[in-house]
Amino acid sequence: MIRSHWQDDGTIRYSDGMSAQAQRCPIQFLATEWGTQPVRIVNWLVEKGETVMAGDVLVEIGLPGILGDVRAATDGRVTDLCRIEDEWVTAETVLGWLEPSAE
Repeated sequence: MIRSHWQDDGTIRYSDGMSAQAQRCPIQFLATEWGTQPVRIVNWLVEKGETVMAGDVLVEIGLPGILGDVRAATDGRVTDLCRIEDEWVTAETVLGWLEPSAE
């Protein structure tokens, strides 16, 4: 079975060593940033269809007394918001999708 993994540069790396330019990039945070406990989606700061730049804050997430954010990994357009405000999510859950800008 060939498995895929999203890379920070917006490509998909396959277990057979091949890679491809991603059609979409997931909006998500990693366990190394927040651990494995669920965090709450506090506030979406973008809307579907909005154009963003790499590093833009897309959504605020948090735990009681702690507020953080999830930033765009690449320039692009927000194509989907998959999770809603006040929902509890875990690391690597896809919160939404970005369509990378053409280079």
